[in-house]
Amino acid sequence: MADRILHVSIGPVQGFLAQSRRTRDLWAGSFLLSWLAGQLMAAALRRGGKVLFPVVGTQQLPTDPMLAAILGRPQPGNGPLPQTGTLPNRFKASVPETFDPEEIGAETRRRWQGLAEAVWQRFVDGAADRGRDTRFIWDRQIDRFWDIQWVTGPDPGNGSDANWLDRRKNWRCHWPPEEGGDHCTMMGDLQELSGFVRSRDRRSQDLFWRALQHKAGRLDIRDGERLSAVALVKRLFPRLKGQELQQAIGWKVEAVNWPSTAYMAAVPWLAHIAADPQRSTKLYEYYETVDDTLDRKSFRHLTGERATRLPGLASLGEIADLDGGFFLEAALANPRATPLNDDTEPREAGERDHAGNRDDPDTKLRDSLTKALEKLNQAVGSARPFYALLMMDGDRLGRLLRETDEGSVSDALARFLEQVRTILPQHDGVTIYAGGDDVLAILPVDRAIQCAVALRNAYGRAFEDTDSSTGARKQYPATASAAIVFSHYHNPLREVLSLAHRELDDTAKTGNGRDSLALTVMLTGGVNNRWVSRFGTGPEALMKLGNQSCSASFMYNLRQRYGSMIGDLGPDDRRAVVLAEYLKGSPPDSDPEREHAETVVHCLLDACLTRRGDNEQTDDKQTGARESFSLDGAFIARFVAEVCDFTPDKGQP
Repeated sequence: MADRILHVSIGPVQGFLAQSRRTRDLWAGSFLLSWLAGQLMAAALRRGGKVLFPVVGTQQLPTDPMLAAILGRPQPGNGPLPQTGTLPNRFKASVPETFDPEEIGAETRRRWQGLAEAVWQRFVDGAADRGRDTRFIWDRQIDRFWDIQWVTGPDPGNGSDANWLDRRKNWRCHWPPEEGGDHCTMMGDLQELSGFVRSRDRRSQDLFWRALQHKAGRLDIRDGERLSAVALVKRLFPRLKGQELQQAIGWKVEAVNWPSTAYMAAVPWLAHIAADPQRSTKLYEYYETVDDTLDRKSFRHLTGERATRLPGLASLGEIADLDGGFFLEAALANPRATPLNDDTEPREAGERDHAGNRDDPDTKLRDSLTKALEKLNQAVGSARPFYALLMMDGDRLGRLLRETDEGSVSDALARFLEQVRTILPQHDGVTIYAGGDDVLAILPVDRAIQCAVALRNAYGRAFEDTDSSTGARKQYPATASAAIVFSHYHNPLREVLSLAHRELDDTAKTGNGRDSLALTVMLTGGVNNRWVSRFGTGPEALMKLGNQSCSASFMYNLRQRYGSMIGDLGPDDRRAVVLAEYLKGSPPDSDPEREHAETVVHCLLDACLTRRGDNEQTDDKQTGARESFSLDGAFIARFVAEVCDFTPDKGQP
């Protein structure tokens, strides 16, 4: 009998990922989606199917590390068992005529339910008797959360099956149950698990979550968090014991600890300290103060970055294990952001303890540590509260698949992902997800643009192939676009992730054309600056400008006095205006000063000249222009430079 074509997807994707309160939630959501996609693929392979895209090997010889781990056949060249997702949420396979797609969906749901049950037994069961219909809520949410869609039919032979699944998604048949009561603080569409309504049964609800918090730990369920069943699985499955995790997932997932946004914000500062022995000595003195101030049990709970181990901080040793909240003054001063004692009774903000006090129970300890950090900052400068979230996606992958062949594209993507595993650690980045043509990572601010450029270049190189008949190299027209959000660590992660999605899809890909990089600064009050340009000279000019000296007064005077008018000037007039503004107050006829000013102005003008990507819709229909001028490029370059300037007593950017 002739084989048939099968397309399968599992979701929801964006909602499940975006509904995250911390970086570990974001990683866990990406991991679980990839793991479930792998379960679908493995089930198809066991029933005689062959996965055509992405190319992941066979049942006997899987090449993708996650699929190999699921099948129990890890390959020597794949490295350690996977700790991050590598599989996309959809795939294409050829299957026998008698293949029943419902079977692979049912098998995957059973694996998900088995993982959820392990979390229930380990963390929830002991607190369930304090809830109202907690087990009923749990089963309802776990059993009906995932939407597995498939479509199958004879191979048309012309690639037209590529849109089968998209057309199938227009036929909506997955209707999650209505959720009543109070809603989850992470996944707002789902009911929180206690079953109580806070306006009527606040005390009962608090008792339930305190009991669950006691089982899971205060650092895994923070004060005020009330989660759904799905959110609890996402949050707590990495905390299962070794044998429990081995049985539920198939291997031990080591990434229990994950770098917080506060920690990633402190990485440039820590690297700055690590580069100088005297500064390192002062940091070690501060570390010892933290160790001496807290008891050993509390101290173990507050070295939550053990799994991070960024290459650029290797020389700091155990100092780099300290929780990120201890490196930022605002985070250390906030009891909710940086609790000092895992045994402290959790309370709502403003809720009195048994003695009737509203104060932080660790006030004296916190004051002592804050003074020690202030002393350190006076000597070495202060860490800045910003980190970078990078999102990258290949351009026109569907078109590339139609114009070439699935095997070549999939092989190219595999080569790209091998490079991702090398490039991100080189820039002290942490991979949240890397699969197919997608990359999601968090990075220190000072390395993010450079990393994006390296990833984009690696993507293009990965699509160079060797013609088997001539031995010549051939280049497929493959490009990638990216978005970087430079965010204050205090911004909700879901908002940062949502902004990155919009900047990638609307600003970089659609607005500027493909092969583009969009940069955004997100302060606590919202977006401050945006910049977008085609990869190539734009990002390189921005990085070069960051190394030049542009005072804040010069930048703001330039914007205030000339505004958008400067973009309407010709290149020579624009250069003359900016150079004159830069030289104000300089000694007349100072050749060295003028030479330096010309260098700075050249970098500034190049960084502010944004170039459009390869997309006819982005061209100006009246003038045909593919370039525009905006001072936002210079402001973003200055922002990055200020974040990485650790001059003692320098103000925050």
